[in-house]
Amino acid sequence: MLRQEQAIFHGAHRTENTWRMALHEGLYDPTIGHGYVFRQQNGRPIAQIFGFVNNFKVYAATRSDCIIALNAFMDIMVHLGLICQPVKTSPPAQVQKYGGYIYDTRSTPTLRIPPHKVSRCLSSSRFLLSRTRNAHLSRLSLAVVTGVLQSIVAAAPQHCGQTHLQSLYDDLHRVGEVGHLFGGEKCRTLVDLSLASQAALHWWVKHLLHSPVATTC
Repeated sequence: MLRQEQAIFHGAHRTENTWRMALHEGLYDPTIGHGYVFRQQNGRPIAQIFGFVNNFKVYAATRSDCIIALNAFMDIMVHLGLICQPVKTSPPAQVQKYGGYIYDTRSTPTLRIPPHKVSRCLSSSRFLLSRTRNAHLSRLSLAVVTGVLQSIVAAAPQHCGQTHLQSLYDDLHRVGEVGHLFGGEKCRTLVDLSLASQAALHWWVKHLLHSPVATTC
């Protein structure tokens, strides 16, 4: 409905803006986005709306276009009977929190991890590492820590953090121990952290302390 009623979401023509164009024809424009870009009559890229569960992000090439697109989005929400609470709605800006990350487009588009999430990941990892080698750990606790670390993988360069979660998942789902259990029964069982998992947690702590917790979008 938005695309049918609002010109800001309509593309008058489509422009291929890919590396192929840059290599073969020299017609690459880094200011309008990469891929197949739909443009308005005025030549600027159309506005877009991204949704994840109950989070929505309105994106446009200029502040004025973003204001028009945001107003159109709010109108359709009212039409559908959905209320966007003011406290949860941010005005157009080049730094926005969306889907648990901070998107910064002031220069090179960058995905950042919020400081409170970095602190939580550090505390969770250190908690597991502080336990003695033979101290049993509930699978529920291990699942919580693994899930917290999984939630920030997208902000690690080239998703390299995923590699350092594999051993944690192996410990969590060790078939010989809990292959016959499901749900709550599985979570209430105990597990010993492998040496590989301890090494992985040390990597996460070092990464969060010393490496830029951000990646280009």
